[in-house]
Amino acid sequence: MYGILFFLLSVCVCMRGNNGEKEELPKIVIGGSLYAPYFYRDVSGSYAGIDAELAAEACRRIGY
Repeated sequence: MYGILFFLLSVCVCMRGNNGEKEELPKIVIGGSLYAPYFYRDVSGSYAGIDAELAAEACRRIGY
């Protein structure tokens, strides 16, 4: 009985919001070697290639 009560209490505490405040995330620096087709700059100057796509997906999955 106390285990269930403790579990529900901990879930409620974890679900408490931050009142709409945006949490500032630390900056992530990802390095790579310019080697097409894995990692290169496209015509607009942005990084592209499979390594850039994998890094972007990994960052998206952890909340960046």
